[in-house]
Amino acid sequence: MTSAVSLTIKALLAQAAVTGVTSLRIRPFPLQQGESLPAIAVAMSAEDEEYTLSGAAQYPQTSVQIHCIALTGSAAIEIGERVKEGLRDLLYTSSDSPPVKASFQK
Repeated sequence: MTSAVSLTIKALLAQAAVTGVTSLRIRPFPLQQGESLPAIAVAMSAEDEEYTLSGAAQYPQTSVQIHCIALTGSAAIEIGERVKEGLRDLLYTSSDSPPVKASFQK
């Protein structure tokens, strides 16, 4: 199964407004020491899945934190705004086999 972190990274890499600033420096949290900046680190913060008598519902709701890291506070805020705009109301379908669908909400 594809993780929410990897799906979020793939969705962010598909957003030209984000990669125009960070290039391909969008990785799982924590970033490696010495990583070039600006960069984005994605971490899972919570996951909840409904369970019924027949087992898991297979539609987990996962929350991730997206850390926008830059050399200045204003640059980090700008990256955050691009991330919010890029993922707002996005319905993303992965290229995995079988494809995984994810919706993003702030």
